[in-house]
Amino acid sequence: MRVEKLAKEVQRFLHNKDYPDDFDLIKLSGDASEREYYRIKFHQPVGGDSRTAHSVVIMHILEPSPDRERAFTECRAILEEAGVNVPHLFNRSDDGTLFLLEDFGDRTLEQTVAGREHIQECESLYTKAIDMLMKIQFEPMKQPRRDCQAFQLSFDEEKLMWELNFFVENAIRIYSGKTIAEKDEKFLREKFLEVVRPLAAEPRFFTHRDYHSRNLMVCGDEIGVLDFQDARMGLIQYDLVSLLRDSYISLPEPLVEKLKKYYMDSAETKLGEKINREHFEHIFLLMTVQRSLKAAGSFAYLDCVKKKGRYLQHLPTAVNHAISAMERLGMNKLVEIITLYIKE
Repeated sequence: MRVEKLAKEVQRFLHNKDYPDDFDLIKLSGDASEREYYRIKFHQPVGGDSRTAHSVVIMHILEPSPDRERAFTECRAILEEAGVNVPHLFNRSDDGTLFLLEDFGDRTLEQTVAGREHIQECESLYTKAIDMLMKIQFEPMKQPRRDCQAFQLSFDEEKLMWELNFFVENAIRIYSGKTIAEKDEKFLREKFLEVVRPLAAEPRFFTHRDYHSRNLMVCGDEIGVLDFQDARMGLIQYDLVSLLRDSYISLPEPLVEKLKKYYMDSAETKLGEKINREHFEHIFLLMTVQRSLKAAGSFAYLDCVKKKGRYLQHLPTAVNHAISAMERLGMNKLVEIITLYIKE
């Protein structure tokens, strides 16, 4: 939809909801999904709710469906009840294409970290992100909503394997343009199964699914959480890997280790039981392999299929995260095969 046409629809929507018609519509960054985000900046302060006084955000659903609308509203409500700082939902259009949301501003965790001379200074922000993550993971489990889609879906063996097949199809076949030797493809399938089976066997908790520095907003002293509508059940390391082995920000290894320890110490308190640190680390490494290769597949897909080439620059970081974890796991043959087809 052209911006001019969208602006007219937004104006009608706001008018019907008793908001001022005098505003600027500003496109916000982010084009990896089937959603667009715009800031509505009012020319005059709006009375009433202080959260809408100067600006709000419109989420525009490009391909609306009842399932997409339900997933967003259900997950947002569940997380809000859990004490997670998610945007308030003020209104939505009758056709499910426009959602009027609280404006969390422009400072993502990625931008905040990238602007620091010493990334160690951002430790406090990451501990806050971990505190918020544990609310996401553990609070909804106290009263699971079995009728909610997120509780009906999980990172089981089939889903985790599908994501690795997605990597093979998009990062190797399409992006690299190389033909995979039959013996190499067979080896990949066997090793990928060895990766996902232990992951699928882990206890499952509420999982954000995309908990990284571009979906976390720095709102003063708080961390705000976005892009939560694809939540499902999964192991605790899934989101932690997304945060600490982020494709957009490479954290120093000493900081990663310190934050992992902080997570385990805090999780023990939350769960009321000891965590086997050696097992936790092993699963974290396996999850890094799976999650990072899936991310690499997504970047290749966005470039080659969706023609959104600005994501391709992050593919090497994702692959390097996976390779580093494989090496620590002693998966040297897997490193050799991945390197043969992905790295020049």
